[in-house]
Amino acid sequence: MASSAIPDRAPNPKPLGPKVRLRGLHLGSLPLGSLDVGPNHEGQPGRSDDGSQYREALREFITEVLRESIPFVDGVQPKLASTSTWKDSGSKRCASSEGNIGLYKRVVSKQELDRVDRLGGTEAKEKSETWYARRSRHRDLSFPGTATWGEFTRHFKEEHFRTEELWCKSVVSARRIKYWETTDLNVEIGGDLWNNISMDIVEMKHRIKPKPLMKDRKFPVILIAASLNDEREFIVISIPLNGFTSAEYKADEKSVGAAYASIERLRVLPSGEIEWIMATVSDAKGSIPQWIQKLAVPSVISKDVNMYMTWIAKERSGIPNEEQSPQNKISPHPSSQVVGRQSKLRQRWGKFKEMFAS
Repeated sequence: MASSAIPDRAPNPKPLGPKVRLRGLHLGSLPLGSLDVGPNHEGQPGRSDDGSQYREALREFITEVLRESIPFVDGVQPKLASTSTWKDSGSKRCASSEGNIGLYKRVVSKQELDRVDRLGGTEAKEKSETWYARRSRHRDLSFPGTATWGEFTRHFKEEHFRTEELWCKSVVSARRIKYWETTDLNVEIGGDLWNNISMDIVEMKHRIKPKPLMKDRKFPVILIAASLNDEREFIVISIPLNGFTSAEYKADEKSVGAAYASIERLRVLPSGEIEWIMATVSDAKGSIPQWIQKLAVPSVISKDVNMYMTWIAKERSGIPNEEQSPQNKISPHPSSQVVGRQSKLRQRWGKFKEMFAS
């Protein structure tokens, strides 16, 4: 909460930048010096071309990404103000988590996108970007319905893509393709020092229901994570990657290339509770209309909290997560259980929502 000694800032969004956008970045625009990973998704130590000669360019790139992302996600629940720059969209109750999940929306207009692109001498091709966000608060406890700071840090910063494949039911596969050497790399944003930085190229494949009508979606992304120095806070950013073709996924003609950008911020509040904010914009592409996607996103992102809390409780107790087996990777969405006197329109809407169940 804001201190009474700190005046509220006007709810004006911070200037946007060109990097954390749904349209993504091209492979050729990334800093040089990336390294391949071994068969177990681990870095290959001892390489002479460790990218040290490209370190300053890497620092500048990460600085720009963080400079865009930090104020953007902070607008959901500002640290130094009481007024959000995002539209409050209500809340949802999470069955496997304590407390409600706040939902938010922000439309980045074409004018804002044009303003960013004019800096580079171009005009935005997109009409707008519709971002959705969720915010939840959790007790720092190893207890059903919540998680410890150590668990959040391990699963969402240190082992982000590995863990997401385990707890997120829609993720079919995830693999680390490339990485940059970021040991001892620090960047300064607004007087704050950020460290423990990582930058990877990751490929993820998501299953979209109903099968076999809907094809899987594949997402190549740039994944950047950083911690705020001497604070219990970190941020994780995913940016769509263009111009990158993988031999494994390229040969998979049964999947459709899609895109999403996301920013997650986790921190310990002065009260001792853990705040978890996730903001995202996406395009599943293919034959799914945008209006259906936009209607489904708030429900989908709120379910992430429930899935993680259910999974971590079973991990602690040693109970097998049976839903992670291939035949049970996707569980039926409650909206598909249409019974009684529900209208045909409601049945159809349930099926549309089911496509995005995660």
